[in-house]
Amino acid sequence: MQKSFRETASFIIQVLISATLLFICLAIVFNIPHSKVATAILTVIIGVIFLLSYGKELHLIHYIVGGYIVILDLWAYRNLDNMFSLSRSLFWVFLAFSIGYLVKRKKISYLTMLIPFLAISALFTILMIFQIEQVDDGRLYYMNRNSIPVFSLSYGALMNVIWSRQHNSKPQIWPSILILFLSFLSKSRIGLFASILYLILNMMPYIIPVARKFRKEWKLSKRKVIALIFLIIASAVIILLLIKYSRFNTVGVSSNGRVKIIESYFSELTLRNFITGFNHTEIDKLLSKNLHNSFINLLMSTGLLSAPVFVIYGIAGLKLFKKSYYLFGLFIILGIYSLVEKFIFFGIGDFILIPIIYLSFEASEQVTILNHTDKEYNS
Repeated sequence: MQKSFRETASFIIQVLISATLLFICLAIVFNIPHSKVATAILTVIIGVIFLLSYGKELHLIHYIVGGYIVILDLWAYRNLDNMFSLSRSLFWVFLAFSIGYLVKRKKISYLTMLIPFLAISALFTILMIFQIEQVDDGRLYYMNRNSIPVFSLSYGALMNVIWSRQHNSKPQIWPSILILFLSFLSKSRIGLFASILYLILNMMPYIIPVARKFRKEWKLSKRKVIALIFLIIASAVIILLLIKYSRFNTVGVSSNGRVKIIESYFSELTLRNFITGFNHTEIDKLLSKNLHNSFINLLMSTGLLSAPVFVIYGIAGLKLFKKSYYLFGLFIILGIYSLVEKFIFFGIGDFILIPIIYLSFEASEQVTILNHTDKEYNS
């Protein structure tokens, strides 16, 4: 009876997660009325079913972290007086924690992420290719163009992690190609750069073992050699063409206001607001309420109350470095992206970051995604 309930609950949770992730994206693109309330309701339902199913397996630390996240959000709300509250994203974080736990326990299906990933990819492609809404002004309907690679990378990378973990296999390459294509269409420079890095990351598990075998034995089947050469040349040509016809070539790298926005933050920084976070009056003095840096954004909103977040983030990075080449590489890509965009820490990127952090605290032998003991990868 208990097993039957769990299986049913697990199926319902995965259906609701898939629907909620798709709804979050659609709500931002089309500015759906009352979307925040709808997202909150869906997340609460998922949370209730999750606790009924897995509540007995959770440890005290899970509830402590959950309480800390709520306090962090309330502190930001108190400081910023409803102007820049993290409350809209609070439910995203709790949803990400649920997903992370399910990923760690291998209780979430690949299909759960495949559906929203393909759906948003099709939507973005149709809207941008047919120019149903121009992105020249930096927006796709109500969504900023930089959010297109944010969503596609977060959903696609999470889908790939689930695939690799469940099948104990190398990551798939096709999602990274699709993410690269969407990033190019979006005209987001950092999105294109991160997508190129992600494509390279997904190709490495296929290239390195073949290259090492070729180096050691000096013999390899002609089919594998030809396939490897073609893969490398084709990828290089595609990447160069994408860069040539992207905003990297037409606008450059330095032509943006992010540096000035960050400088305005440091010009208003005092010991008091460094400790307590900026209030709404101090926010008004900045060039933008969005500092385009996930780390500084969190510091601005919550001050030193966010210190545990940075400590856990750093520890997770060190643990991943010792456990999994692939997950550490993905962790680095997320970090690079977060330096120039509000991506993680109460952002869409949490949907992939939090599951990775969950896996970083797992025993090394259980992290099966190209870990340091993978014989094929390290031979």
